[in-house]
Amino acid sequence: MNLSFIFAVILTVPLPSDSLYNLLMRSEMKLAAVAMHPEDTLSPINAIHYDIHIANWEGQEITAWTHGVYELRQDVVRIPVHFRGFTIDSLRVDGSETAYFRTDSTIEITPPLHLSPGDTFELDVWYHGVPPSSSAGFDGGLKFSGPYIYVAFDLDAPRSWFPCHDVPFDKATVDQFITLPNYYTVIANGSLVSVDTLDSVVTYHWRENYPIATYLIVFAAYPNYAHVVDTAYVDGHAIPVHGWVARWDSVNRAPKLRNVADILEFFSQVYTPYPFLEEKYANVDVPLGYAMENQTNTFIDMNLNWGRNWDWVLAHELSHQWWGDCVTLATWPDVWLNEGFATYSEAINAYRTDGMQGYRDYMRSIMNRYLYSEPYPPYPIYYPDANITQLYSVVTYQKGASVLHMLRHIVGDSTFFAILRGRIERHAYGNETTAEFQQLCEEISGMDLDWFFDEWVYAPGHPVYRWNYSVEPQGDSALVTLNIYQVQSHSFGVPTYRMPIDFLFIMPDSDSILVTVVDSLDFQQFYLTLPAYPQEVVFDPDGWLLARVTFTGVEEETHEPEKPAFFISSDLVSDRIGITLNLEPGSPQAVNIRLVDPSGRIVKSLSGRFSGRTNLGMDVSDVVSGIYFLYVRSNGIPLGSKKIVITN
Repeated sequence: MNLSFIFAVILTVPLPSDSLYNLLMRSEMKLAAVAMHPEDTLSPINAIHYDIHIANWEGQEITAWTHGVYELRQDVVRIPVHFRGFTIDSLRVDGSETAYFRTDSTIEITPPLHLSPGDTFELDVWYHGVPPSSSAGFDGGLKFSGPYIYVAFDLDAPRSWFPCHDVPFDKATVDQFITLPNYYTVIANGSLVSVDTLDSVVTYHWRENYPIATYLIVFAAYPNYAHVVDTAYVDGHAIPVHGWVARWDSVNRAPKLRNVADILEFFSQVYTPYPFLEEKYANVDVPLGYAMENQTNTFIDMNLNWGRNWDWVLAHELSHQWWGDCVTLATWPDVWLNEGFATYSEAINAYRTDGMQGYRDYMRSIMNRYLYSEPYPPYPIYYPDANITQLYSVVTYQKGASVLHMLRHIVGDSTFFAILRGRIERHAYGNETTAEFQQLCEEISGMDLDWFFDEWVYAPGHPVYRWNYSVEPQGDSALVTLNIYQVQSHSFGVPTYRMPIDFLFIMPDSDSILVTVVDSLDFQQFYLTLPAYPQEVVFDPDGWLLARVTFTGVEEETHEPEKPAFFISSDLVSDRIGITLNLEPGSPQAVNIRLVDPSGRIVKSLSGRFSGRTNLGMDVSDVVSGIYFLYVRSNGIPLGSKKIVITN
């Protein structure tokens, strides 16, 4: 769903090999029972199929009947089925009238004596009334807007128009029978089975034969659609690509959809073949106020200004057919697995049109939007206590996409795209949690990624870097010292980040040098020997990091002074470093001396106010043997550094 109106190595996008290209389950597998998800074990029922019949429209009141097939999972006193509003005219279990009572959002059904765990049962509910609005925050449900009739999204919208097991982890197949005056066109999930006209009314029968989450079950009806059809070719299948747009403005609206088939074919190469090969893909013009990725048909408000080129929003919603519809979040706090991936797919689509530079530029715009819009106080991507505004914010969309961008850099291109295909291979037509996604990443990459998910998914915020560098001669070479500070506030659990950072050294009369360091402290120094003085040093040249970055200047560029500012008594010491300062006589200067290990950790420090020639000593009797670096500053100005070998 798109809610934009509310709120060292050059890498390429690899295309799948033939073997990977065919990972997706084929049609003969789609009807197999979807594996039970861990969240399912807590639920007393499992939905298998819904038949939804809606007819007899009078104003905004409907008469309806839903037939549901369920499996009983547990012994229960009452079977809960989600349903809000309406008057129930009759309720039957396995054909017999059954006792029940209602809460605000459920029907609590007394189970017949013949039912035992593992049994299936059929629930028929006849009802009528004016459809209520949903209550989670998006004002969804069955809506009437002028001549339009449609289902709008909300976390609890499904129970507001038909009885169901309304949780995202429970998928079922569905048939919809929508009866309206015969001048209406009706579009719904899946494939059109029949259109039956009787006198002045018409019944559209649509069937979704792939498992679908309740929040993705929709239909739209409008009397004045223009229908445009294209075709995408994927893995030997010709997939109908439809557009239903308002006829009165079709000359302007239909051309907006001209690249949909190309995007579908491209995503089918980069990810896996389109998950609903035997059905369709459609964009349906509906006055939602946003766009929503309903399975096999996106509802998109074509009255909105999505920009001169609509490809970004079309790509976002189309990618949801993989990320959200085929592989669906298991719980609502996992929503970034839908929206972060779809936002990232906008950048993948930019690669389709403009290559790697287009991808990088688009990712930079995604990261900038997050950085300039991050809510305060910050909260993590995976946030079980989130309200609906927090679930659908830049943290979920733009930060979620940025996490994938950084993960790609860490694991490498081929591994990253194998992970994406692995999501489909493992969870097609089922569900996935954030923890399961991390497990998949670790299995395919062979890496322990706890540190990455802990700081980027389970903790809030982002790093704020300040950095500078110094250069001093070393014979014919140059020693570069990189000073990296993380200055973000650690309030609300914002961590110090461990991240690889690329530095590009632009060298005179030679190729540039790309070096990656792993920064993990609030202050850290790195030492590099280059063949010459760099003309320029660039932090994160390819834009992999989600961070605010400030360059504070070149600290020093030291050519050998005639008189050393300081020297030490020996490079090989046992328990004491002797340090002689050559300072200007007169007013004492504030001197700070730090002994730092190769990771940048300060091991020892010494400070005071001194002038002239001063002899000092630093006790290192408790320092582990190894190589260290001694840094000396006077009044905040670097006097230089020395490498020290300690043998205790």
